[in-house]
Amino acid sequence: MIKKIFKLTGFILLSVISLTSCKDDDNTGNDTGDKVSVIELNNNTGTISNFINFESVPTYKANFKPAEGIMYTTPSNNLTLTINPNSIMKKDGGNVPEELTIMVREYLNIGDMLIGGVSTTSDNKMLVTGGNFYWQIEDKNGNTDYVIKGNNNTQVKMNVLTNLNEEYLSKMEYYQGTETKKDNISVINWVTPKEGFEFWMQGPGEGNQSGNYNTFFIYGLDTGWTNCDYLSDYIKEKGATQFKVKLKAKESYNIKATKLIMVSKTFPSVVKITTFDNNYYKTYENSIPKGLDATLIAIGENEKGEVFLTNLDIKVNGDDVYEMMLKPSTKEQIKDYLKKFK
Repeated sequence: MIKKIFKLTGFILLSVISLTSCKDDDNTGNDTGDKVSVIELNNNTGTISNFINFESVPTYKANFKPAEGIMYTTPSNNLTLTINPNSIMKKDGGNVPEELTIMVREYLNIGDMLIGGVSTTSDNKMLVTGGNFYWQIEDKNGNTDYVIKGNNNTQVKMNVLTNLNEEYLSKMEYYQGTETKKDNISVINWVTPKEGFEFWMQGPGEGNQSGNYNTFFIYGLDTGWTNCDYLSDYIKEKGATQFKVKLKAKESYNIKATKLIMVSKTFPSVVKITTFDNNYYKTYENSIPKGLDATLIAIGENEKGEVFLTNLDIKVNGDDVYEMMLKPSTKEQIKDYLKKFK
């Protein structure tokens, strides 16, 4: 049965990102032999190399004539974008070329979000995510100064691949994302759009849909980051809290950059933990629901390009303090581990 259409005036973008590592029998910070040292932020002002960033997932492109429009389905067959004929304009009012390119990146499951460094939060509040994607229109010179005319000249059909129950599916909304910096770390902040659009969800086998997926439709979306999400009310039910995490490693590893991510197991969501204070990573105050089951994932890297990984399964009780020990890994092992998250 087709869910009713929601006409929204706000814009929500959702960001979620989470990383995990292989289990280690020694994940407590207790170590024998080589001296263990707490990783200091002033020794970790660098960034993890580009094997984990927005461009780490495949980039799909297709050329088209603006006068004719395009209906483009990605190779995964999980996303179809439609642009109507003669609906593209240049931001400065200049002439639109006879040929343009549509560019799409998909982050439709938690593993893709982790590998792509995408999180799912709205103004520091956790979102229940149904997946997200990034798209642009560019010319042969790579310029992306193109926008869509009006509110009804684009459509997206996106399969929802994350593990959502019927309650969450019925509450999904359209969010739009903006890349921003939090504590010098790139994150996507998701908000509801300010202009009119039409959005609905459709269940497996309903209408003209085939397959086993719930499907997310939007008419009137803009270029950039798009998310199918729901602002979690779990905090209202369970209460809000925060926690902090201390990362440790052997001094000989000489780790210079770290990244800490939380992946929710209670509902699909990814959170980048960006704040560092007095040797601890800290979540924002009252941003985490009590009772949340989650996995913490920490990644480190040294100047040689050697990488380190650890993970910890947690149940949030309130004002918790965790310690994690980074262990040697490889970039391929880390990617393979992250891909397992659905």
